Amino acid sequence: MRRWLRLVPVFLMGALAIAYVLARPALRPRIQYLDILEFPAGALLIGVLLWAALAGRPRAPPAPPWRRHEQVVRELPDPALRPDVVALERWLETGEDAAAAADVLARAATYEPARQESLRAQLTEQLAVKASRRKREALLKRHIEGV
Repeated sequence: MRRWLRLVPVFLMGALAIAYVLARPALRPRIQYLDILEFPAGALLIGVLLWAALAGRPRAPPAPPWRRHEQVVRELPDPALRPDVVALERWLETGEDAAAAADVLARAATYEPARQESLRAQLTEQLAVKASRRKREALLKRHIEGV
């Protein structure tokens, strides 16, 4: 909405310029020095258009001195975890291969092989239910928070 408000002066000046071009043939015989008066009026019009176009740009506040040289650290993917992430993403997106997603969640929950097996069987049943993406996200979030 604010973008349109900044363009209102531009549209008004453009309409004024078009109206003048249309009315100029009728004004020329009545005003003797019309050719001389057009230059300052045109310069004023261009100045107002430039001001309207450039004045509305918001400026970013300068960074505080202690944050100017702050190092930005990007998260790098771990190649060893990539298969686990792919399995969870595939289940999250399509709902397919619930067994692989259950295996990842079971390994994340415990290190005991017997407990992993029972948890894997339980999670496979829970994750195999056909649900929407939003419900799958909620189920995954609940299991991740429980880990």
